[in-house]
Amino acid sequence: MDIVKDSKIDWLKLKWIFIGTSLMFVLLAGGSLFLSGLNLGIDFTGGTLVYIKFKDTPQIETIRTT
Repeated sequence: MDIVKDSKIDWLKLKWIFIGTSLMFVLLAGGSLFLSGLNLGIDFTGGTLVYIKFKDTPQIETIRTT
């Protein structure tokens, strides 16, 4: 089943446009990675992240030692 019948698009003539577009996206992604850096979350850095709410302000040294 042909969706587009008798298409006569010269893909090799357009190859430099496709290569240029791909190169632009690669450079854009690399620049974005360079500017913002990698933000590795808890999944990649290891460990466990726990949020605890206290009724009163606790003693920080007591929490760190237990």
